[in-house]
Amino acid sequence: MARPEDNINRQSVTIIPPSHIVNYAYDANMMLQYMGHAMKGTADSDNDWTIRKYAYDANSQLSTERVAHNIEWDNRTTSSYE
Repeated sequence: MARPEDNINRQSVTIIPPSHIVNYAYDANMMLQYMGHAMKGTADSDNDWTIRKYAYDANSQLSTERVAHNIEWDNRTTSSYE
């Protein structure tokens, strides 16, 4: 039997300090795939990024959110996420 909490859309909130920059990457359907942040002045090729990877179910609902620390923004698609 379904529980009421099973029908609640889950959201993640990430608070980014003003001293950080943020990058976003979207898929062809404009669904957010990656969101990363690092200190201002960090290059995309520096391994100082914290990146969140998002996956969606068949109904375009967020199904998983994983995170990786100290990686390059440029390598976000090949990095390992927890």
